[in-house]
Amino acid sequence: RANETTSNRPPYREYRDEWGFIHRFHQDSYWWSLVKSPLDAPAVTPEEVAAHPWPNAALPERVAGLREQALAFREAGKIVMLKGMCAGLLEMGQRLRGMENFLCDILADPAGASAVLDAFTKQKLEFWEMALEELGDVVDVVVEADDYGTQESQLVPPETFRELFKPRYREIIGLIKKKLSEKKPEGERGWVFFHSCGNVRPILPDFIEIGIDILNPVHLNASGMEPIPLKRFKNRDEIFIATKSHHTKSEEELSQIRRDLETSLETIGTEALDARAFSLEAGPVAREESVAVPDVLERVAALEAAVSSLVSRLDEMRGRVDALGPPTEGFGDDEEGEG
Repeated sequence: RANETTSNRPPYREYRDEWGFIHRFHQDSYWWSLVKSPLDAPAVTPEEVAAHPWPNAALPERVAGLREQALAFREAGKIVMLKGMCAGLLEMGQRLRGMENFLCDILADPAGASAVLDAFTKQKLEFWEMALEELGDVVDVVVEADDYGTQESQLVPPETFRELFKPRYREIIGLIKKKLSEKKPEGERGWVFFHSCGNVRPILPDFIEIGIDILNPVHLNASGMEPIPLKRFKNRDEIFIATKSHHTKSEEELSQIRRDLETSLETIGTEALDARAFSLEAGPVAREESVAVPDVLERVAALEAAVSSLVSRLDEMRGRVDALGPPTEGFGDDEEGEG
């Protein structure tokens, strides 16, 4: 059904990314949604995974110009973060196969699931080898992300995480830390930041064991993530950043963010909360070694202003998409996303 709409605007625009995923931007939306996975048959073989047209993760163009930006940021006293080329192993497996298919693969088809995970692990290793060879000496924090928690439990059982995901992340993080140690000046270290939403309490020891330094976020309103029981994990260099993932819409929610931060800092403590960790939540900070609660709250105020600016930019982007007019022939007119 092509262009069924009550206005002059097209119902959606879409594109196919380098992984073969098809994304669609619907009118009146604020983001692109994944609508088609390339290997979405009920089952997949290792041969089919190998035959998929994988992108070149090691292209130097992926980090072109970043060194100059990083040097400028460091000169200004800011912290430099470098994110990977894609989402995490669990998330990318779901995007390649479809969420239902990949979760079934994990339980019923270990060979197919392992082939998918190995392919994405290879991509990540190739990217980080290239990127940190170029940027390892000017990057403070390296970022990986993969959501394993819900509000109540985990998306995969802890035993499954340890069997399928942990060994692969150990290899990825091991490479990251090796490259950072090789490239960093003597006496300077890099940090590994890992984002995973929800209740990841049962696998926190695993996160620490494989070398994760910074966990983002600590969902205080998720089961098992209350700050007092988590305090015992902060025994080395681990840094926990406490947030509740609010959609910031009201003054009441902003006040709750402040209360959550105060609670977390009072219970987990401030003595090992590195400034560069909080900078990842609330914007650039000076290269200091610790942050006091009042300073944290000042930075939350800066975050509120940044969120307001972001919403304005999203509205502007939606207007620009609308202004593009009707899609070109064959673009966005196939319900199955093949246009």
